[in-house]
Amino acid sequence: MGKRRRSIKKQPESSPPPASPATHAPCPVSSPIPSPKSPVPPAPEQAPEVLVPPDWASATAFISSDIPPPVVLVCGPANSGKSTFSRLLINSLLPRYGRVGYLDSDVGQPEFSPPGCLSIHVVDEAIADLRYPVFREAERCCFYGDISSKRDPETYLNSLFLLHTYFVEKYRSPGSEVLPLIVNTPGWVKGTGFDMLVEMLRYICPTIVVQIRTRMQRKNLPDGMFWLDMMVKQDPT
Repeated sequence: MGKRRRSIKKQPESSPPPASPATHAPCPVSSPIPSPKSPVPPAPEQAPEVLVPPDWASATAFISSDIPPPVVLVCGPANSGKSTFSRLLINSLLPRYGRVGYLDSDVGQPEFSPPGCLSIHVVDEAIADLRYPVFREAERCCFYGDISSKRDPETYLNSLFLLHTYFVEKYRSPGSEVLPLIVNTPGWVKGTGFDMLVEMLRYICPTIVVQIRTRMQRKNLPDGMFWLDMMVKQDPT
């Protein structure tokens, strides 16, 4: 009998050739490699640059040059730009001091913590995007349990004072590393909210108070050192 010839099946010409070992990914499960004809994904959009008003720039430059490290309280009506200014001020203070304390007292729109909390943070890196808040681990946090201080003003103020006392004892006492502190306040500045802000100012005794104002004059706080003017009115002697 003649020798039986083995048939060799040829792969169709349309089948792609096997990949060479050099193209294998080192991990067991590799993502598919796009072909040259595949569209290239667009580069991620960069955050638009925030335009800083000239008076904000001059204010942050002045505060950053203050010696010793300042205690800055930022106040003003809702949606006036307090949080954005505070982020800008953090970035301005970091090159000089390396670390900046941040007391977040706005339980409705906190900067670094979940809503319903008051917290104290020590920030050691610049904020990349001034438009949005970013969660950070708090050094101390008090759970208030509501997004408005209207529910229980006394508990709210006691929590705030507790956090401030902790920061002062650790970071502003003799022999300790003295850090600047930024206090960002809620936008409730009328009625009971105004009275609470006055209590905060009297207790914290900031070295600098930044009042952010809006075009609607009726929403703004009074001019000048209003928290001291009230003390004079209450005790004229």
